[in-house]
Amino acid sequence: MESGDDYYAWAFFPTDYGQAADGCGPALLVDTTRTWPVEGHEDDMDNPPWPHGTFKMLLLSGTQDGPATRTCRYFNDGNGAGILKCEGREEDIRCFGESLKDAGSSGTTTCYYKSGAPNYRLYNEGLWCHPVAHCEW
Repeated sequence: MESGDDYYAWAFFPTDYGQAADGCGPALLVDTTRTWPVEGHEDDMDNPPWPHGTFKMLLLSGTQDGPATRTCRYFNDGNGAGILKCEGREEDIRCFGESLKDAGSSGTTTCYYKSGAPNYRLYNEGLWCHPVAHCEW
């Protein structure tokens, strides 16, 4: 991609159990290695595909001894919500499609600073978010 091109990227956000993630907040991972151009895929913002690939990230989790980080990998073949696998955990963590995934433009959020100005925290461009899936345990 050329500098200044508009593109899509997968981003992963932390949240507490039962709470919606803040797609305008700090991300655990923004995968810029698998971007795709907006040009020719304009509909993907309001009707996003499923993620596709393996994404590695560190997650903070609570244990009986207090908080701990663990390496997790999100796996998805592009045909559904995917699964999350974390070190030290034998069973897969089930992921679910977000209710906003198929909500069209009403599922897309434009991120703003508290001052009301657009949030340009990534790549000096505007940032939009459309939730696709969540994993919970």
